[in-house]
Amino acid sequence: MLFNKGLFACSLLSLFGVACSNDSTNGSTGADSGADDGSSQTCDATRRPILFVHGIMGGADNFELQAQRFTSNGYCRSSIRGFDYDATFLAFGGALKGDVDDTQARLDDAVDQFRKDSGFDKIDLVGHSFGTVQSALYLSKAAHAAKIAHYAQAAGGGGAEPVPQVNLSSDGDFVAGHPKKIAPEGPDAATAENPDIGYHDHVAVLTCAESFAAMYELFNGKAPTTTDVVAESNIQVSGFYKNFSDNTPHAGVTISVYEVDADTGDRLHDTADFAFVTGRDGSWGPLQAKPGARYEFLTPDAGEPPAPGEPGRPQHTYRGPFVRSTHLMYLKALPKLGSYAANIISGHIKYTDTQSGFIIQNGNRAMISADDPGGHGSDHLTVNGTEALTKDVAPERLQLIALFGFDNGQTPFTPVTSISSPFFLGAVDVNLPTSDPGPVKLVFDGASVNIHRWKSDTEGSSLVFLDN
Repeated sequence: MLFNKGLFACSLLSLFGVACSNDSTNGSTGADSGADDGSSQTCDATRRPILFVHGIMGGADNFELQAQRFTSNGYCRSSIRGFDYDATFLAFGGALKGDVDDTQARLDDAVDQFRKDSGFDKIDLVGHSFGTVQSALYLSKAAHAAKIAHYAQAAGGGGAEPVPQVNLSSDGDFVAGHPKKIAPEGPDAATAENPDIGYHDHVAVLTCAESFAAMYELFNGKAPTTTDVVAESNIQVSGFYKNFSDNTPHAGVTISVYEVDADTGDRLHDTADFAFVTGRDGSWGPLQAKPGARYEFLTPDAGEPPAPGEPGRPQHTYRGPFVRSTHLMYLKALPKLGSYAANIISGHIKYTDTQSGFIIQNGNRAMISADDPGGHGSDHLTVNGTEALTKDVAPERLQLIALFGFDNGQTPFTPVTSISSPFFLGAVDVNLPTSDPGPVKLVFDGASVNIHRWKSDTEGSSLVFLDN
């Protein structure tokens, strides 16, 4: 039997400003994520735990920056977890009612497990984008709402829930809040605070400093000491290895970590500095990171397979320098074949050993071209000195967070339309011959990352995480 949408579909459609009636919706997969602190830094275990629920194409790593801000203000890392599931399938996959019920049941299990592990009767909840749909469904049951002390809704439909709440939205959010969504009076005359957080894109509505301050004040009854990520000398990095979008964990995989030369992107040592075998839930770490050091994380099977049924190509993930411990660093693999996200990505990249290719991901905000006519963009990304974020590649309306750069045989630095999505994903043609011995030099808004020219067919491609 198909799910009669009601609240579910109306909430989803309201994210896009569409009036709704009744119809059918969508499916599942997930896990919760948490980690022991295991560091010498002190933290306050009396702070109420926070559970984050991500949106479409998201994961618990979307909350990494805010988690670091919370720990900079005394929270323990073990007091912050995420609930992972296949939001893309639920939103677009034509799921049955059982898929929705299963996701809600697993969310409730995650809440109960967190309550048990922490000793708290209630926890605080944060939902982002489609995660606000999941959270609204969850809070619509009185027995569930009784387990939640506070709720922060980021880039959602603007509805008020029956618990103390802050609603975070912006006119810069072209996905959910354009124009800004205001949360009115809700169940039992409950109201939501609607702070002015400024002009931010869909992702930054969740990750910006203004939203952190509003969440912290709701959860603690006072303003934070700082909205900065405070640097640490004892930096421990851990996380999960999962598929992009569907969040399927990769278990029993060896992840090799190499410290690299910041100027060349080359490994400093022939053998890995660290190696981790992922757990059943895809967990890995912790890595004791050097302040100021840059790292390459090699996942042997994360890329697109050369042929159906074969293992995935290798992927080289570049990250760092780390300034503070994190337990929410995700290594990403290609989404399940046949899924909505895989249909956007798979089969559209030309892999060849004569060319190198990369994916640039900014999990903290959209990349918007400084030449976008809307006037809100200020970003520049140069590849070996040439601007890649043109107004056609990174317009504000795209809310770009992941940019694929590869040789598609067309004019360099023009948009590659074979990878196209209404939001978040884009591609640009680049010519990066592996015969050139020099690194690929990427400069994003003044911050430089140099990566090795891997042969994209046999050695795989590079995934570069931006922190600025």
